[in-house]
Amino acid sequence: MVDIEGHEGSYPELSRLKLELIFFFKENPGTIDAAQNIATRLGRNPAEVEKALDELACKDICVKVSQDITPPVYAYRASTEFLRRVSEAAPDLRHSSRMELLNLLLARDHD
Repeated sequence: MVDIEGHEGSYPELSRLKLELIFFFKENPGTIDAAQNIATRLGRNPAEVEKALDELACKDICVKVSQDITPPVYAYRASTEFLRRVSEAAPDLRHSSRMELLNLLLARDHD
């Protein structure tokens, strides 16, 4: 068997986690959240989830938004247009207010 990284043997845990995250984003395309919260939803180790999300962001599968946001949040690539709109429309809003606005935009887009 060949794993997704191209090494012989069983799938490494991180590779499984990356696949799990890809499926998670496909099933929840509007998710925009911190690694800690995604890890909680998946029942996974937050540090491992953050590392896998960073690697997926490098591959343009998801986006890491860290500018003026602590902790950084991750979003499925398709959600980046919403992130851009929120940043442009409300640059001075607190993080929680931006997330509320973003959720409103996402809800309207799916109606």
